[in-house]
Amino acid sequence: MRRLFEPLDYQIDTTTIPLDPTFPQWGASRYFGVTLTATVRVRDLLEHLFVLLPVLDDDKHYWVGADEVDKLLRRGSDWLGTHPDRELITRRYLRHDPRL
Repeated sequence: MRRLFEPLDYQIDTTTIPLDPTFPQWGASRYFGVTLTATVRVRDLLEHLFVLLPVLDDDKHYWVGADEVDKLLRRGSDWLGTHPDRELITRRYLRHDPRL
């Protein structure tokens, strides 16, 4: 989360989520509650989320083709080129498909 959002000037607050609140002895789940804070245009926020949410999941659940490259270039045109982890973002967004 930090690697992806902090370079875009977001502040990140995370909290652990228990595996089951009824049984705290089971410990934390692998999921987190996340709060992003930034002063950005709504358009920029939506474009960041459009690209970065699938990157966080790293498992798109639909077919990825050349049109996804176009979406990535369109949605990331203002910020992806200068992001320090642009290769990671691109690779995960395109489902690790070397043809794309």
